Amino acid sequence: MSNTMICVMSFASAILYAFILGIYLLMINKKYVRKEYQLQIRENVFLILPSIAAICISITLRMMIVTVENGTTLLIYDTVPATLFWIPVICILLLGAVIANVILFQNVVQYHEENRKRSLLENQIQQMQKEVKEIQDVYTDMRGLRHDLKGHINNITAYVKKHNNADDEELNSYIKNMEETVSKLDFGYHSGNPITDIIIHQKKQEADKGKIQFSVDFAYPNELEIDVYDIGVILNNALENAIEACSFVENERFISLNSYVKGNLFFVEIENNFVKEIVINKESGLPESSKANKKQHGIGIFNIQRCARKYKGDIDIAFDSSKPEYKTFNLTIMLNGKPAEL
Repeated sequence: MSNTMICVMSFASAILYAFILGIYLLMINKKYVRKEYQLQIRENVFLILPSIAAICISITLRMMIVTVENGTTLLIYDTVPATLFWIPVICILLLGAVIANVILFQNVVQYHEENRKRSLLENQIQQMQKEVKEIQDVYTDMRGLRHDLKGHINNITAYVKKHNNADDEELNSYIKNMEETVSKLDFGYHSGNPITDIIIHQKKQEADKGKIQFSVDFAYPNELEIDVYDIGVILNNALENAIEACSFVENERFISLNSYVKGNLFFVEIENNFVKEIVINKESGLPESSKANKKQHGIGIFNIQRCARKYKGDIDIAFDSSKPEYKTFNLTIMLNGKPAEL
């Protein structure tokens, strides 16, 4: 085989391999979506070793293809014709092994990330169950105590007025203050379930501390088979995010919580204003946390979506930037629950 023919074949092979390599690189760029993931040393080794092995094998094959005997250039294709088929196949498979390694690593990262989020959600629910069980007992005792104290105040008021036979302004003021104190023992919201009452009450107190207007029109869907702890996770995470977003607004701050039922569908809507820029994750389509450690923060919205999808539902996020002083964030959660058996 002439030197010219060898050069032509080498050039054609280089063009073919460059084309195949380009396709593989495009596939890697498309499949490897977790580009912000910080690689550890062992992970770098895991990704680099197959590439180094492929390069070494390619160099070895290149050295074997062309040999010189007695001043004559010989190709391995002439002595072993089958290599004309197998060497290109080996080269393509080596490139394929590299991209398969990247895809495998990507899947492993996603698997561990999903496990981490699932573990955080399970821990959150377990912690909520433990806390709510304790608070629920206190909640029941407080309602009973409030009822008894109101009765005592009424009896004392009637007794004093009967014996004094007159209304005393100082006495009336004192009794009024006692009634206001007793009223604080009860939660301001009665959603139909003690757990959601507790969560809304706690978030209302946080909102009051941050001088945030907090409006609620929420009712627990007793007619649907939806676990109250899943709704608790949704409310806790969504309201926590809303309070945090409102904390950066200088002037008017507001949060509204609403819910409604349509057939078997239960909808929860949380709306709040904000001023910070929101970055949407390209992989999940959900807002990213603005905090530095994204692994420890920004899990709330994922947990909300996970709870919604557990009931064959999902979430919807909408923004409104029409007002110059602030923007509005609207989160809608839909859950599909079966009618509860009576």
